[in-house]
Amino acid sequence: MWIGPKNLMECSIDKKNKAPIKVKPVENILLSTINQILLGLKTKEQITEWDFELEDTTLGGALTVRCEIEMFARYLGQKHISMSFSNFDNFVTSQELVKNVMASSEIDFDILNLGVANGSYPKSLMEALSDYSYFSSSRITSISSVLNLKPELKWKNSVDAYSKLKGVIGTGEYAAIHLKTIGSYENSRANMRIWMPLINDTLNSAPIPLLLLGDDDYPEELLETTGIIHLKKYSFPLMAQLSLVPNAKFFVGTASGVAAAAMYSNTPYMIFKNPKHHTLQMDLELGGSKSFPWAGQNQFLIRENPSSHSIKNFIGGL
Repeated sequence: MWIGPKNLMECSIDKKNKAPIKVKPVENILLSTINQILLGLKTKEQITEWDFELEDTTLGGALTVRCEIEMFARYLGQKHISMSFSNFDNFVTSQELVKNVMASSEIDFDILNLGVANGSYPKSLMEALSDYSYFSSSRITSISSVLNLKPELKWKNSVDAYSKLKGVIGTGEYAAIHLKTIGSYENSRANMRIWMPLINDTLNSAPIPLLLLGDDDYPEELLETTGIIHLKKYSFPLMAQLSLVPNAKFFVGTASGVAAAAMYSNTPYMIFKNPKHHTLQMDLELGGSKSFPWAGQNQFLIRENPSSHSIKNFIGGL
């Protein structure tokens, strides 16, 4: 059972030697795991593993695990990490997703294939934590608290993507939006009848190009809206699209894997999460708050339906 950051603050790290030191006893498996990871990385042991048999992946899950590993690597000053796949034979598409996500990191990931699991991180948490999932931000909260680092994805080819973007919109500010229109859960998908007038409000409140992210099936009405720049139309690969989020003036949209690129950045964001979707998980991760514990100023995840009032107030406060 996950215990929140308040308990994790009882630990400390030896900054000089970049290794964990003895701490007050706390009943928190995440703290123990973080210590093991630091020791494993320090001795260059392979400790990262993706076990597809226990859980298939999503874009948000892959970005979350990458963010965690980047935080460890940043703390220890490392640029190279090994990651293994196990029980992967029936998950070729998922393998490619994870490889693409990891390849877009500033960290050099050495991807290995294993036939069976060996119990390394983060797979080892799966059986120990009832609320474990690759896309859960609970571990991000704990790691951020222990290492005193803000989650921030680092993108390898962001300069190249921005240079290409300048050829589309010129120089100057831009914002980003993603609306989830695909997926098996209706509660997770954007209601375009609600969102279309909100997009017009957004463009009126901030008259700058609004980059439309993702490979979703967007309606023609949205694609033809003046001010909307559909990056897929200009042949931006998905990872290149996401690498543009850190330099955006703001991000708005629905909770999704694409939105994770904003969550793990310093960009102001307002992400709307259907209150009926992932209810228990969000209670654990957010409680009654509208921001994650590690979120910066003007970074909000709202568990309610989107509204013109919320978006206008958000943009007006930037």
